[in-house]
Amino acid sequence: MKTALDIQTWLLTYVPNRMSGADYKLERVRRLLECAGNPQNDLKVVHVAGTSGKTSTAYFVRALLESTGAKVGLTVSPHIQTICERVQIGSQPISEPQFVEYFNEFYPLVSGLDPRPTYFEIMVAFAYWVFKKEAVDYAVVEVGLGGRYDATNTIYRNDKVCVINSVGYDHTEILGESLTEIAGEKAGIIQQNNAVFTVEQAPEVVAVIAAEAQKKRASLAVVRPEEDHSSPVPSFQQHNFHLALTAARYVAKRDGLQLAGDTEQLAQSITVPGRFEAYVAGEKTILLDGAHNPQKLEALLSVLKERQMQPAVVIAAISEAPKKKVVECTQLLANYATKIIYTTFTLHGDVVRRSVDLVTLSEYARPEDALVERSENALQEALASDTNYVIVTGSLYLVSALRPAVQRLAGLLT
Repeated sequence: MKTALDIQTWLLTYVPNRMSGADYKLERVRRLLECAGNPQNDLKVVHVAGTSGKTSTAYFVRALLESTGAKVGLTVSPHIQTICERVQIGSQPISEPQFVEYFNEFYPLVSGLDPRPTYFEIMVAFAYWVFKKEAVDYAVVEVGLGGRYDATNTIYRNDKVCVINSVGYDHTEILGESLTEIAGEKAGIIQQNNAVFTVEQAPEVVAVIAAEAQKKRASLAVVRPEEDHSSPVPSFQQHNFHLALTAARYVAKRDGLQLAGDTEQLAQSITVPGRFEAYVAGEKTILLDGAHNPQKLEALLSVLKERQMQPAVVIAAISEAPKKKVVECTQLLANYATKIIYTTFTLHGDVVRRSVDLVTLSEYARPEDALVERSENALQEALASDTNYVIVTGSLYLVSALRPAVQRLAGLLT
């Protein structure tokens, strides 16, 4: 394989058509990791889970640990523009030539395995393998879905640090219908004697996490979010950063490291792709945020209202989900947007992702809203409006599709 695109094309042959709760199990990835030499056993890991904010929290932990001079690996999912984003070292995805060289060395180890691993499982194992090969000091690992049976949950070291952000209703068809069921799946990343950090949230969620920590003889710290109204960092990102900072301070104290002095400046300097990411194109401000559930959307729209980013046109696509989630998302958007342009996507990534179709969304659209099949056309219609703000949200996959075009409009890509 000569390019990252070649690799991605090969990985698509490992995409499951649709996974139910019963399909999430660790046997496949454990076998995969055995064939790769169990690289995860040689890594100091910060493991990040949660319904909302886990990607941003992972980026913040990475930046904070790097401020000590440590060499840090980061793996996140999904990627926004390039598969190389799933294996990051030194604040950047590894270069495409390096990615290709390493993958060509790695994939013969796993090709032909039975049971057959998934795209996501292969990329998790590959990230661990690269981090060991690169001898990183720390690996920051974002959970893909849930926690207990997620492919990342194969690190059993006592020194693992678990960070569990806000827990809410998402992927209920797999994780459970109640907050306590979902929290139990998230808390499943806790292993024996780990240090665990979570945010102050619903008492029943904290109780589940505390019970799992006690069962595993793990320490638990519940972090109260701090908010600085004068900070340019949005409030929900401040909460994510403060959780990350608490965990990073623990690691620094444990390992004799010195964090950067001005953490507020550090927070402001970090851009998390597809999360409250703003671009200026002519007279328009285009904001990309992949808020894909009611909890995330409510937090995003609250900040937009506080900052008086209205009137605004919203371009939205919503991943296939139970009707209750779709209704809540569309209602939240309707309470904020002057106009909503609903659009669609189909993405063949680590699993096949599809948006809710426009016929279904037409049931929730207002007379002033629009239904546009192609996301590129939706962007053009939004730019033709007489509002100053265009918000792209509802799915990271929609953000991924439109981000290059937005960057070109902002003069950042040719």
